[in-house]
Amino acid sequence: MIVLSLEHISLTIEHSLILDDLSLSLSAGEFYYLIGDRNSGKSALACILRGNIPKNVYEGRILLEGKDISSFSCRQRETTGLRVLSQKWAFVPGMTLAENLFLGSEIHDLGIIRWNKIFNQTAKILEEIQWNISPTILLKNIPKDKLYLVSLAKGFLAPTKVLVIDEAFAHLDIYGENQKRLVSILSHLKSRGTAILYFHHKIDACMEIADRVAILKEGKIIHESDARQTVPENLVYKLLGEVAENQEIPPSVIKKYNLTRREVEIMKLVLEGMNARQISETLYISLPTVKTHIYNIYQKTGVKNRLALARLCSLK
Repeated sequence: MIVLSLEHISLTIEHSLILDDLSLSLSAGEFYYLIGDRNSGKSALACILRGNIPKNVYEGRILLEGKDISSFSCRQRETTGLRVLSQKWAFVPGMTLAENLFLGSEIHDLGIIRWNKIFNQTAKILEEIQWNISPTILLKNIPKDKLYLVSLAKGFLAPTKVLVIDEAFAHLDIYGENQKRLVSILSHLKSRGTAILYFHHKIDACMEIADRVAILKEGKIIHESDARQTVPENLVYKLLGEVAENQEIPPSVIKKYNLTRREVEIMKLVLEGMNARQISETLYISLPTVKTHIYNIYQKTGVKNRLALARLCSLK
């Protein structure tokens, strides 16, 4: 079942085309990983989804379960089921965890805020994300490295049907425990039937639970594929506009990092997606020698992986 549809979204600001006839759809329980570099249009799209950009400024429609919500305010969208988590968290340090969680989404009855219901529902959400903490704790007393859980818990507020994550957790250590916990909680949210649109400028651990992955570049989706059948390293070439096959190493890079002829040869094969054993078989040199050359390449250039190496070569 399609829960979110973006139809022909276009946005022009000061004669610059920011979003160009963009369309996509999400099904219930689907994780859609949207990668975009700086100036790709990600931020503008997030603002449109949040309701920060009025309908008369952009073209196209936003449909939530078939209902056009393009003219809805941010509050109306949240009560209908579309929630956006921003890069900057809007927390009030002197308020409790529960008050912050329901900030802007308070439960009312006959015009009165029902705090008992808010604290009880907060307790249930905290139990669901397996966070052993009191709903009454003041936000300022929560460790800073755990504040992301408060933002993430908003995805469990009723009636959230679509959760848009606009790089809200980009600061988390990609290999750290917090990142693993993020993946676990988002996976659980998926299992509840919540559709997740995940914006990021790079590939992180959440890729392992993604269903579809797409690349947004200059306001257009230039690539979309099944995430489970996608080689993450190959996405960077599409993102950067590079061709993996027969890629040339810029002379400026060779000179700057003092790369040898053999290192350049191996670096090209690394960027084509080959592993050390494949390079060994292609060049007819020993595997330990290949590994030594690859180590030297990373040491000289100061990067740690193939994606960073490809980005380095794109800076001509």
